[in-house]
Parts: sequence; structure tokens; C-alpha cells
Amino acid sequence: MPTADLHIKFREVKEIFESYFDTFVSLLHRGYPKSLELAKQHFQNVVSYNLSSGKRIRGVLVVLSYLVFRNKNDDPKRSLSFVYLIGWCVELLHAGFLVLDDIIDNSTLRRGQPCWHLTQANLNRGLIGINDGLHLVLSAKYVIHSLFFQYQDTVNLHMWKDQNNVCLKLCKLFDEISYKTCSGQCLDILSSNPNNQCLLNGKHNGLEFDSFTRNYSPSVFEAITHWKTGLYSFYLPVACGMILAEVDIDGIFENVQHILLRLGNYFQAQDDYLDCFGDSEITGKVGTDIAEGKCSWLVVEALKYLSPEQYAVLKTNYGKPDRESQQTIRNLYDAIKLPEKFKLYEKQAKTEITTSIQDFIYGDQFCIDPRDLFFFLVELLFQRNC
Repeated sequence: MPTADLHIKFREVKEIFESYFDTFVSLLHRGYPKSLELAKQHFQNVVSYNLSSGKRIRGVLVVLSYLVFRNKNDDPKRSLSFVYLIGWCVELLHAGFLVLDDIIDNSTLRRGQPCWHLTQANLNRGLIGINDGLHLVLSAKYVIHSLFFQYQDTVNLHMWKDQNNVCLKLCKLFDEISYKTCSGQCLDILSSNPNNQCLLNGKHNGLEFDSFTRNYSPSVFEAITHWKTGLYSFYLPVACGMILAEVDIDGIFENVQHILLRLGNYFQAQDDYLDCFGDSEITGKVGTDIAEGKCSWLVVEALKYLSPEQYAVLKTNYGKPDRESQQTIRNLYDAIKLPEKFKLYEKQAKTEITTSIQDFIYGDQFCIDPRDLFFFLVELLFQRNC
């Protein structure tokens, strides 16, 4: 299927996907005892605020991946209700991670509105946002389990040869990705803000910035993009679709992951670029990477080109929250032409990813050639501005 057709299919699936929102939310709020009515009402607000907006790429990608990877001999009229609801589980997990990430990064805006934890702090509810983020994350797998064993009236469970095995694989996948993403988040935090805190070679605090720049290395950035970003943003939704399609071919999940992690690496670099140079009116958030001293693509790349004088400027200003220091770093990035260097990196990354996709060959047993899906994702990502 040409990627142009997949763009059309994406829009069609997204429209249907949105129509399942109310069904999914009703599943989330089933089963609360009367003694938890207050907690139920609060969680309804959490879900409404954090799940009512967004691009839905991860959730829709679950459905698209299922449509791509299902066997071409399958009944094309088979109900997709379950697949759409699993897509919403991925969106729920994503929403929870964003709530927690905003707390960690001291963010103020998300999708053009105040971050959830700030709305709660303004209501004198302290750090309840932490619990709310965890509630969203944990509820994703709860819904999966409930769909299989409690709410069979909602979906058709006769679409698989072994529904218990499908349930086990999905739950294991969500657990594994959540666990690894937390480790990636930890790495992201520990490799940030050299002026305030650090952890390197078992020593705490007091390290010179010159030593800590070892944490601003390409290998550290690569690890962060792998564990924090690539697995849950790209591999999780595609792997969900593959599991639902009961794909069982030696090595295929590993090969799919290899391609998607390369996409995740580029996605994080692009996100870092937009954090600094993007328009907050378009991105819907205010960049915090410089203030937080993040191990971003920009600082890693900058270290390759700085003169001793420029390095001293970086050392003095990076990781400081005041606007003057942040603007100084932006000016420094401009001086060494990082925006132009990002464009060159972008072109090279696209070439390398395209080559990996072209080498992905698994016969014609699927409804759609998986390479078409990967090329669609390339087009989607490389056109992104928010």
C-alpha cells in the first residue's frame, strides 16, 4: 500500500479511534465501590483533562499495525473493537508518563494548557499529581486484563486462536516497556543539570563541569532515546498490533524494534531541537531542556564544535533557570550554527532509517507490506513541527 494511502487510512482510523473514547472511559470507571466515590470523581477529572487532547499517534498506530500485520487470509470484516480499545490503553499509558514527566521537569504547559500537577497544586492538593500519573499508568494494564476476563460483553474475544496467550503477551509487553521507560527516565534525570546535582562513577555532587560533560556524550544520549523514548513511543504500539494479529515469526519482533528505535532516536533529537527552537504557540509547551541541563541532542552536538571561550560560556550558563542564561545558550547554539547542523543530521538519519526499512523483508503473508507502515512513520515524523 503506498504511503499516500496509509495517510488516508490513518485519518480514517483516527476518526473511528476517537469514537471509542467514551466506551474506553466507561471501562475505566467501572467497578468503583461507593466508598471510593470521591476518588472516582477525581480520576474522572484526571482522565478528562489529560486524555481529551493530543495527536493520538500512538493509539492509532496500534490499529494501523494490526491492519498491516494481520494475516491476509483473515476475515476482513472481523470486529476491531478490541484493537481500538488497546490503542486507548497505550494512549492512557502515554498520558500518565507525560503527567509524571512534567512534574520531574518542572514544566508549566502541556498541549497548550497548564500542566495537570500545577492545576492541582493551585487547589492546595500538593503533589497529588504524582499519584494521578501513576493511576493513569497502572490503569492501562488493568483495562487490558478487565477486557479479557471481566468485560467480555464489550468486545469479541473469539478473534484469536489463544486469547489467554494474547492477554499474557500484552500484559507482559506493557510491564516490560513501563519498567524500561522508568529506567530511561532515571538516566535522563541523573545525566542532567551539572550545576546542581550529578551522579558519575559512584560519586555524588561536587564534580567539576568538565568531568560531568562525559554524561553529555553521544552514547548517553543514545541510551536515553532507547530506554525513555523509543520503546514506549514507537515499539509499544506496533508490538501491540503485532501481538493482536498473532504474529509468530522468529526474530521479527527484534527486527521491528531495531527500526523503530532508530526512529525513536531521531524523534528525540527532533524533540530536543523543537524544545529550544520551536514555537511554543505551535508545540503547546515551553522548552525547559536548557534550564534543566538536559542531555539533549543540541548540547551533545555543541560540545563537538565549541571553542575554549564558547565552552566557558556553556559551563557558566547551561543548567541555570534564569532567562538570561537560557538565551545565552540559544545564542551560543546559533553562533555555531546548530540549526543548520540539525538539518544535515536530519537528512543523514532519514537515509539510514530508509536503508534499514528496505532491508526488512518477510514474505507476503501480511495484509500490507510492513515496510509501507515504516515509511509512513518516516514521512509523519520528518514533517513534524510540534
